[in-house]
Amino acid sequence: MATLHVRNVPDDLYERLRVQAEAEGRSIGAEAVQLLEQQLAGGGSRRGLLRRRGGAPSSGGHMSAAGRAVVASAQEEAAGLGHTYVGTEHLLLGVLAQRSLPGLTLEQARLDAEALVGRGEGERPAGSVPFTARAKKVLELALHEAQPGEIEPEHIALGLLREGEGVGFKLLSASARDVRSLRAALHDALEAASPFRVIELEGAAADWEASLNEAARAGYELASVLDRRAVLRLTR
Repeated sequence: MATLHVRNVPDDLYERLRVQAEAEGRSIGAEAVQLLEQQLAGGGSRRGLLRRRGGAPSSGGHMSAAGRAVVASAQEEAAGLGHTYVGTEHLLLGVLAQRSLPGLTLEQARLDAEALVGRGEGERPAGSVPFTARAKKVLELALHEAQPGEIEPEHIALGLLREGEGVGFKLLSASARDVRSLRAALHDALEAASPFRVIELEGAAADWEASLNEAARAGYELASVLDRRAVLRLTR
């Protein structure tokens, strides 16, 4: 593997790289490689680079008003902590600004996030605050969780759990007595407010049929199947 040495890196740029690497749980070198991969993924064209700068991923059009409020709150939380990026910890704070989660309050999560990653000293960048790769992944997972509906705050919390490595996951899982119970509680909250329901299709075909028949008796019909997960629609 090739080695790249970079000289004369401005102190403020190095500090921003260090803070983001720490937030992502990577070394500074690994974070630099990750950023290079993201920026060069479009073949090196200037148009491709500009398209990938800053902002949340394109899932915003699939978000409910509450889901968009989570993203806006996450950006404000990042600014409040002096961070020049939006990470998974900020997404968790954004969720807590819209929804209560078992065992964790917004105030406590804010203190825990600061204790884990520290406060930044950078000025808020002009325009959109860039989202880290992990934060973008969480929103992609939230979109997957929400299909075929819109992304709600609970879907973003589920995305944090599925991502399973970032600071947001660490804070969320540390507050939960049992991650599986927390996931179930999030699904229950979504089912109470939505005509859609998602069930995991486990076992053999006969087990799938039994699960779908049970759902049909409860008034649901099959809308789609995505990665061994059945999306059901309430019909009554």
